[in-house]
Amino acid sequence: MVQKAGLRILQSFKDQNSRSFVELCKEAGYPTDLGGYYLRQLLRSNYLSKGERGEYLLTAKGRKYITSEHVSSDNAPRPHVLIVPKIENDLVVLERHQQPFLDRKEWPATAVTAGELRESAVERLLNERLAKSVQVSYVGVFRRLDTYDGELFDDKVFFIHTATLMNSPALKVINGVNTRIKMSELATTNNKSRSLLDIFNFTQENETYTERQYDLSYEDFDLNR
Repeated sequence: MVQKAGLRILQSFKDQNSRSFVELCKEAGYPTDLGGYYLRQLLRSNYLSKGERGEYLLTAKGRKYITSEHVSSDNAPRPHVLIVPKIENDLVVLERHQQPFLDRKEWPATAVTAGELRESAVERLLNERLAKSVQVSYVGVFRRLDTYDGELFDDKVFFIHTATLMNSPALKVINGVNTRIKMSELATTNNKSRSLLDIFNFTQENETYTERQYDLSYEDFDLNR
């Protein structure tokens, strides 16, 4: 079993896919002998792997660990609100700068905290990550189940909304970069998440609930492969 002190090293990968030995020891604040000990543990437990040049790479198991801080103890789906934003004829997508899907394009979303109303979470998402809106509409529930190597990687329930944003807003940046794209270009945009099109199509249909399962491969995480 890996010690919590060793797992702390994984936080260094929050916005990176690979790190060097020196970088990891420095960021974690460990001398090289202690850092090397913890890194060997992480390699044996498959939280990390080694690249061809000796760099340390975050595995799917490692990504799951650093993004599972709010996973329910009873394995219930994690509730989130998600917005499909529009400005005139453009859509707004988020290019992630954090794990586990680093550099993938997806819709802005945030977890619903304990005791928080759905409407309050939507307002918080708009204020923190987007801009003022002139119209917000609730669509329904989209459950996304991700599996990797035959095991459940993540289980989220998204309360889907559409929003019309004010023209030329100062789109805020948290955990990534917000980008405007033409609606006609959504299907061909590069580096999109597995669910990007499915969620958009869900907003166009007369449905209030859908469920999708995505069997992920390493290419879903690493754009350089």
